[in-house]
Amino acid sequence: MKDNGVFFIPVLLGYVFSAHAQNHNSCDGDRYRMALFTEVLTAEDIQYSRGETIGGDTVDLFLDIYEPSGDAVSHRPTIVLGFGGSFIDGT
Repeated sequence: MKDNGVFFIPVLLGYVFSAHAQNHNSCDGDRYRMALFTEVLTAEDIQYSRGETIGGDTVDLFLDIYEPSGDAVSHRPTIVLGFGGSFIDGT
């Protein structure tokens, strides 16, 4: 039972530092927590690389970028959603 502290203390510290990170000085209390923008700027089908399939075929790799319209903040958090098909099958 005395080994529980070895696990518990790092978890507790991780939680404290994570909670502190949510209070960044650029956050006004509503930003990133509520929907502030009704329109989204979309840049679709941007080729970012070229890859090779498991069969040896060359394919172009594309991404889409979505950002709020009218936002004056230039440094925002980023969410990356990756395709879960092991890049073997699907679109």
